[in-house]
Amino acid sequence: MTAPTVVTGDFVPAGPQRGPRPATVTIGAAFQAAAVVVFLLLIAAAWLTRAQYDGFADEAARLVSTRPGELEAEHDSNLTMAIVVSVLAALPALWFGATLWPLFRGANVARILAAIGAFTIPGLGLLMVIGSCVSGMFLLFFLTSVPFEEEPITTDDYGDDFSDDFSGTPFQEKMWDLESSAPFDFASLMPLALFAVVCVLAVTAIMYVLPPTNRWYNPARAVPRGRPYPVPVYYPVYYPYPAQTSTPTPPAPPVDPPADPPADPPADPPADPPADPPTA
Repeated sequence: MTAPTVVTGDFVPAGPQRGPRPATVTIGAAFQAAAVVVFLLLIAAAWLTRAQYDGFADEAARLVSTRPGELEAEHDSNLTMAIVVSVLAALPALWFGATLWPLFRGANVARILAAIGAFTIPGLGLLMVIGSCVSGMFLLFFLTSVPFEEEPITTDDYGDDFSDDFSGTPFQEKMWDLESSAPFDFASLMPLALFAVVCVLAVTAIMYVLPPTNRWYNPARAVPRGRPYPVPVYYPVYYPYPAQTSTPTPPAPPVDPPADPPADPPADPPADPPADPPTA
């Protein structure tokens, strides 16, 4: 008697045995680590920008007169912007940092969570770009299709009360002069960091959904090359004899041997031929 055993292409019993790590997993993990570094650089750039702009505000307040509370409002605005950017960058940094080492060791749940985050951030950026383009097209269509019956407003309608000088206060003008004359602006790093992190996460998401990655994270579902499904092969299996029960089986009754057939009676001897009569 034989029992079926499922084997793979090399006639080795199938099981959840993970092979060497594919290059797609290594590349995806490297790009994910790079994304974490970019998020941390974005946080650092936010606080460096806050410190730089606070310095501009202090310098402008020292050089020109300011309104009451104008300097404090500038400092509060810089601090609020740094906190918002730090929170928005720290959340994905923690997300990708927490899943990096488990997915590198083969945790499929960590790989799924990292792939979700890697698809979400570039997807949101793409939706924002598409939304901006669509809203701009609708606004342009509205401005060009609606007729304006009234005459446009000009400065002549207001006389001397209308001023076309849209410059800010002396404090703001001095701040703009200091910002434009600065050798380097840390605020320019943030758009570059956002663009870099979107590109890096797009590559990470693609690496985590490729077939070699899926096969490595799901070894039990891997099918050997050249065969569409596992092939059953039969091996001999030997079973032991049944054990003796507590009640012994009674022996069979004796059987008498068959009797010998009766012997044939002896045959009669042949009769003598008759004698010839005497002659005269």
